[in-house]
Amino acid sequence: MLAAAMAPAMLAATALTTARRVDECPALMWWAASRAMAAVRLGALAFSGADEGIREWGDNLAGVYVARRLREIVKIEGCDPIVQAPPWLGRTHPEDIDATRARRREQLRGKTECYDHEYRMRGDDGRYRWVRSRGLGVRHENGRVYRMAGSSSDVTQRKLAEPELRGAEDAD
Repeated sequence: MLAAAMAPAMLAATALTTARRVDECPALMWWAASRAMAAVRLGALAFSGADEGIREWGDNLAGVYVARRLREIVKIEGCDPIVQAPPWLGRTHPEDIDATRARRREQLRGKTECYDHEYRMRGDDGRYRWVRSRGLGVRHENGRVYRMAGSSSDVTQRKLAEPELRGAEDAD
C-alpha cells in the first residue's frame, strides 16, 4: 500500500534526475500538475473554513478579481468575478477613503510588509459593512508591485460592539 502511494513521487524523482526540464518528462509534468491542484484545493478549503473572501488585482487582470465569498460578505449581486477598479474602490465609505488609500499606498511603495486595514464597504443594498482586509504585493525585480492578492473578513459585529465594550470598560 505504501509503495503504491509513493510510486508517483518515486517516478517523478527518477524522471527529474534524467530530464533537464520539467516539460521534457510527462511523468514529472503529471506529478507537478497534481501537486499544484492539491495546493489549490487546500487553499480553497482553508479560505472557506476561515470564512474569508479573496481578491486579486494585477497587470494581467482587467480589474479586481472578487471571489464569490467576498461578494457575499460585501453584499454584491451578480456573478461576474471581475469588477472594474474605480467602482470597487468607490464602495469604500467616504470617511475611510483617505486612510484606506494611505494603507494601500504604503504597501505599494514597500513601506509595509503586508496590507492590513479595517474599513467600511458599501453593498448593492446601500448598507455599509466593516471588513478587515489583508494582502500582499508581489514585486518585479525593480520593486514595482505587479500583483496584489489578499483576503477580507466581515468584522461588522465586532466593530458595532466596540463602543459598548469601551463604555463598559470606562464604567469599571
